[in-house]
Amino acid sequence: MSSPKTQPSARGQEPPMYLQRPSSGRSQDVRHILARTFRDLYTRDTIRPDTVKNLQVSKGGDDPYHEQYVDNLQKVYAEWQRRMDEAAMLERHIMQAQARAMSADERELNKASQSCDNYSTLGLPPVRSHFKSCIDSQLLHKYNLLTPSDYMVREAPPVPAPQGPKVPDYARDTLASRGHSRQQPDKPFLSQEVPQAWLPGEISEIPTHISDMDIPEETILPPISSASDKQAKFPKRNAWKEYMSEDQREENRKDLEMVQAKINFLRNPRHITPSAQSGGRTLIKANKKKPKEIGIQPVSEPSTPTESVVFVPSPPIVEFKNYKVGEVYEITLELKNMSAVMRQCRVLPPSSNIFSIGLGQFPGESGMVAPGMSCKYDIRFAPDSLKDYDDYITVQTQSTQPILVPLRARRPPPVLTLPSEVDLGNCLVGGVQATQLLVKNEGGPGRFCLMTRNKWPTTSIRTVIPSITKITIKQPPFEIHPATFELGSGQSAVLEVLFQPQAEKVFTQEMTICCDNCHASNFKLKGEGEYAKVGIAEVEMGLSEYSPGEFRDVSAQNLLRFDDLNPFTYTERLVKVVNHTKVELPFQWMVYKPIMPKNGPCDPESSSEVQQYRQQEEDRVPDMEAAFSVFPNNGILQPSETAQFRVTFAPPNEGDYHDVIHMMLQHVPPVAEGSLLQSGVQPKPSDIYSRSGITELGTHPDTEENANIFTPSVLPFKDVTGLELEVKAKCIPLAVVLHPYAIFMHVPLLQGSTVKRLFTMANHSYSTITFQWEPYTDSYLLEVEPPFGELDPGMAMDLEISITGVDPGTINHTLFCYVMNMAEPLHLHVQATVKGPELQLAQPSIDFGLVQVGQQVEKELTIINTAQILVKFSITDTPGHLETDDPMVVVLILKHSVNLVFD
Repeated sequence: MSSPKTQPSARGQEPPMYLQRPSSGRSQDVRHILARTFRDLYTRDTIRPDTVKNLQVSKGGDDPYHEQYVDNLQKVYAEWQRRMDEAAMLERHIMQAQARAMSADERELNKASQSCDNYSTLGLPPVRSHFKSCIDSQLLHKYNLLTPSDYMVREAPPVPAPQGPKVPDYARDTLASRGHSRQQPDKPFLSQEVPQAWLPGEISEIPTHISDMDIPEETILPPISSASDKQAKFPKRNAWKEYMSEDQREENRKDLEMVQAKINFLRNPRHITPSAQSGGRTLIKANKKKPKEIGIQPVSEPSTPTESVVFVPSPPIVEFKNYKVGEVYEITLELKNMSAVMRQCRVLPPSSNIFSIGLGQFPGESGMVAPGMSCKYDIRFAPDSLKDYDDYITVQTQSTQPILVPLRARRPPPVLTLPSEVDLGNCLVGGVQATQLLVKNEGGPGRFCLMTRNKWPTTSIRTVIPSITKITIKQPPFEIHPATFELGSGQSAVLEVLFQPQAEKVFTQEMTICCDNCHASNFKLKGEGEYAKVGIAEVEMGLSEYSPGEFRDVSAQNLLRFDDLNPFTYTERLVKVVNHTKVELPFQWMVYKPIMPKNGPCDPESSSEVQQYRQQEEDRVPDMEAAFSVFPNNGILQPSETAQFRVTFAPPNEGDYHDVIHMMLQHVPPVAEGSLLQSGVQPKPSDIYSRSGITELGTHPDTEENANIFTPSVLPFKDVTGLELEVKAKCIPLAVVLHPYAIFMHVPLLQGSTVKRLFTMANHSYSTITFQWEPYTDSYLLEVEPPFGELDPGMAMDLEISITGVDPGTINHTLFCYVMNMAEPLHLHVQATVKGPELQLAQPSIDFGLVQVGQQVEKELTIINTAQILVKFSITDTPGHLETDDPMVVVLILKHSVNLVFD
């Protein structure tokens, strides 16, 4: 879908700002949505009805857009007004219908209350609502609103409605009776036309606000005309005989209900029928009569005698809940006699002193309990702790077996979401790792205490936590805070566990969390301490080996040798470093100048020499102008993962380069520093801790107070060398040669002519070169084609030099070719001779002989051009002649004849 295009805002106006979303979740304000969606169209200014009327009055003008805007605004306002009127009309109609239905419900409820004095205490459902008959369902359906008929569906009765009794033949009307009734026109025949449900005088009491849908079909009266009103009058004398008053009808109805109601008379409990079994008899076990079996052979069933129930305890189990220490709780136990005779009972107290029994309350002074009666005992419970209690009391009766009533005390047990094993992960030796455990109580409220498993069970919490202010459990290398806490139902708490390992191994600690209800649960803390270890997993093109007697860094064990390069070029080698630990290690690459041994090359196998020079690690000097670099320069090594780095060598000048690259692990505890020795011999933790006055358990042995306290790292965290990589490379100058390096022209060049010669430029370097020739254009022209360009390594290029002689003479010149990043330019020496024009006269002399004065004699002079170029020449007189004669200039190609005139 294409995104909707918005019209640009008016010139000089900015679009409105976004509106803030209402803070209340129940707010119906949607202006922030309109402002975000229609930012260029939405305006915050409210257009009121007065504004619409004013715009309609003043809409006349020359602007057609304003006319269209006012018309559209008027249509929107008219539609809004119409909808608001419809909503107000519907709201008014619903409120009126509610008022009418409430009034009708109240009248019907009053009638029902008058019929029964204690109607409100019977717990009967309310009267049928009249709201369905007072609301206009068609009007609500028209505006797509819910009506009572949508959610109040009257189901059809499962059986047909009862019909009236059938009128016998002798009670039916005959022709004579009908004729006799017609003889009395003043007495209306009301027995068939007017139903008895509505009597004269009661029609006006029907509420007018109830529609016809609420009145049953059989109770709707036909419309009575004015003429029928005059005829439908009862005789004043006999009206009381045929119809009774409303109070009388109500009393008759009650009498009929009492007559038709079932009556259950209590039987004499001492009455025993002849068919009853011998022995005691209970009131809760009914004697089942065996039906008569005709034609069926009786099957003898083994009869098992069942003990008759004498007393039934209520409640059957006496249970106490949500109790507290120091308070007394009481529950009344009721023992009901379910036998048919009077019984005696005696209650024996429980075995524990937590439960106690008060004096019994009997229905009579004799201590006997009549059938169906009960005696009561008060059971008291005084807990001294919040644990669960179980006991019972014994009720001795005249039965063979006593009755045992269980006594229980239960509190909702707290349920903590704490796993059975908490894995704290891995941590560097000497470091601190904090882990937060979210514990939620999904059961009842309770108070909790943490302790080691070897201290549970204990007689008192004070022995585990001597001081109430010490809310931290310290069990090296673990530390838990807080040691005591209280959680209600559904509440959560955060337990902070500090793990400070002092050795490279797996640590486990069994912990116990006990609750105030004397229940305890065990869980295990697990963590692993390890040294920071990184190594080289793979190097592109492999690592290099040291040559015998080659100078090397005192501590580096890995050599990375680059190929020779030319200045201002670079090469890359891929190095993969693996993190051997399961913790994150922040790192940073540093380039240092190497430290050479003083007494010549050291033996890498001699750990004593390496240890001797390791003390100089802090004296290393960073190489600020190093030609080596590593990308990325810093970051974080993920646990047990391999990271890729690119080591780049970019020399700016010629020469040998030698540096040492260190991967510095940041914020490493000083205890783990011993793991970074490349010799492979790991120091013992005791040796490391003894230097700082700390034992293996992390405590100071001098003071007894600190014996149980885990000592944090006394030395500050620092950056240590995790990996050393010695890099060597050599930068050689560019090797570009010319073949030939000098051009000699053995044949003289003609003046003005151009001669071209080919020569070759070869690039024997390791990189592409960029060159540019310097031309010469003073007394002669020396140019090279192409004058500039690039040449790939190991390739050759043919060049062409153009030599043009301008003046006769000798050419001896050296052209320079400048190669980028090359110290000295290339030289191309050129030697040549330029030859000028040569003319010969066919007649060395011309003799005109004897010439008469006034005559003109012509002689022909032939000049021969022996050169291969065009020659311009001129003939002039000797200085002894007159200067009025102009010289003649001629271009001589090969041979030319000139006429000489002598006057």
